[in-house]
Amino acid sequence: MREEYINQFRHFWRMFEKIVSDFDAHTWIHSGFALTTPALVAFHILQSTKYYSGDSSPFVYESGRSIATDSGKLETRDLPSKEDIIYMMQSVKSNTEKWLRNIKFEADNNDYKWTGLTRLSVVLFLIRHSQFHLGEINALLNEYKNGKAEDHYANTV
Repeated sequence: MREEYINQFRHFWRMFEKIVSDFDAHTWIHSGFALTTPALVAFHILQSTKYYSGDSSPFVYESGRSIATDSGKLETRDLPSKEDIIYMMQSVKSNTEKWLRNIKFEADNNDYKWTGLTRLSVVLFLIRHSQFHLGEINALLNEYKNGKAEDHYANTV
């Protein structure tokens, strides 16, 4: 069963990277509204994945710049570029897989009560949460591409 969860996340990361890559730099920052822009939602996905998997390592842009604030408080000039997200995604992806390899699914969940009673419930919550937000980004991509965005769900299986 552990490998199934790891494979589900691997598919998620492939979709996430492809969707991010399909935006141009302007649309990445300026499409959407308020907190629902591709850059902010993508950063939120990475933040929440780190949070629920217990990864406290700092975010670092490819340039070496660090991000130490929540996504809702970032100024436009501080938003991560597509390249920043893809760069940061690599460490989050690796750390998530390590977490999945070591987690005791049946152990009590004393940290995130809203996700359920066991550590497995945290894993399932994180999959659902990440997919939900990836759907938001994908909707923005489809809007940007006038409904002609590539189907990264099927093409990355």
